[in-house]
Amino acid sequence: MGIRKYPCFMLFVFFICCFFFTNILSHGVDTISANQSLSGNQTITSAGGKFQLGFYKPGNSSYYYISMWYAKVSTLTIVWVANRDNPISDKYSSVLKILDGNLVLLNESQTLIWSTNQNSTTSNLWWLFLGMMGI
Repeated sequence: MGIRKYPCFMLFVFFICCFFFTNILSHGVDTISANQSLSGNQTITSAGGKFQLGFYKPGNSSYYYISMWYAKVSTLTIVWVANRDNPISDKYSSVLKILDGNLVLLNESQTLIWSTNQNSTTSNLWWLFLGMMGI
């Protein structure tokens, strides 16, 4: 009674796994943990789906900013920007991650560009953004 006798069952399991994996990726996550990072086109979506956090490039600018925007409106509306004074030029080699209990943005040279600079030791800081937004 080996698995080889039931190829249809294995195909079914494969498609179910692909469905759940795709579903998780398409809906995103609402937290960033100490062992995770954000770069490129990745975003974090709030639990209620109202906000997204990610790299944003305004208009014809050649720079990117870590920003939060309304997720469910037709016109992109930025509600918060982290590195307003220190934009980055490459969102794929820059990274937003947790370092020493703070959410930090490192540029393409891995130089610290922005930090929450909080005295927190938590490994999950999405609540910090919601707190800053008054949510």
